[in-house]
Amino acid sequence: MIALYPGSFDPPTLGHYNILRKAMETFDAVVVGIGVNPDKQPLFSAEQRQGFFQKWIDRCIAEERDRVGYPDLFRNRVCIEIYNGLTVDCAHDVGAEVMVRGLRDGADLKSEHYISRINNRVGDINTVFMFPDDQYILVSSSFVRQVAELSQDIEKQLSGLVDDEVIAALKRKFA
Repeated sequence: MIALYPGSFDPPTLGHYNILRKAMETFDAVVVGIGVNPDKQPLFSAEQRQGFFQKWIDRCIAEERDRVGYPDLFRNRVCIEIYNGLTVDCAHDVGAEVMVRGLRDGADLKSEHYISRINNRVGDINTVFMFPDDQYILVSSSFVRQVAELSQDIEKQLSGLVDDEVIAALKRKFA
C-alpha cells in the first residue's frame, strides 16, 4: 500500500522525520508530498525542503547499511514530490491509497479530523493519523521559524528539534 505524507514542511523537523519513519514501518511505500501554497510565503523553497528530506533519507540509508540485520527501510520505498493544487489530486497522481498525518495534541486532532473528512469527501481517500515520539510532541515548523528568527543561539535552541542541515540553513537565513 502506498501512502502520501503531505505537508508544507517549512522547515522539516525531527518530528516530521519521526512520522515518516513510522509510516515507512507501516506502509509498502511512502511519498512525501511537499505542497506549494500560493497564499503563503515560505521560508525555504520547495526544492530546498525536498533537499532536506533527501539528505536525511540518504543518511538513514547509510546508517541502516552499517547495521547488520537491520531492514533496509528506506531504499526504493520513499520518494519526495513537490505538488501544487489539491492534496487529494497529488494522492491520486502518485497512486496513494491513504494519507498520513501527524498529530501532536487535541488542537491538531480537531483541525486534522476536519481536513480528513473533506479529503475523503472530495477525493475518496482516507487519512491515517500517527503520533510522534514524546520528544517531538511540542515541535512544529512555525515554532522552529519563530525561534530561528528571534534566537541569539539557533543551534542551542533548536538542537534535537531539527537536524543539522536545517539548523545550518536557518543560521544562513537569519545571519
